[in-house]
Amino acid sequence: MQYHKMSFPEALRLLADKAGIKLVEWRGAKGEGREDGEPTDRQLAADASAKAVGFFRGCLRRDMRVVEEGVKRGEFRRVEPETAAATIRALADGFCLQWLINAGETPIEAYRDRCRAVLGTFLLR
Repeated sequence: MQYHKMSFPEALRLLADKAGIKLVEWRGAKGEGREDGEPTDRQLAADASAKAVGFFRGCLRRDMRVVEEGVKRGEFRRVEPETAAATIRALADGFCLQWLINAGETPIEAYRDRCRAVLGTFLLR
């Protein structure tokens, strides 16, 4: 497609240069200028996604075990471990995202303390 006598890739490069954005060349499917055996961007994204899913599922399982043990010992009030674990994950992950987004504005300790206060109210007897 031509627009202002430029192809789309040319226009994209021009706009990126003007904005100071470095473009990374797309690594397409096999046969598109790539070496055999090199993963495509889609494969790399799928692998990263699978690793993230595994990490967060592992966190959820760990949190469920902690809640089950706390209820069993009488340290936590009676709660459904699966629901409590999902709540813990949402709280912790949400505070982590806020900290990352507001980097430098609020110290990590403030988020840690907020998390402790909410979890204490939610779980402790």
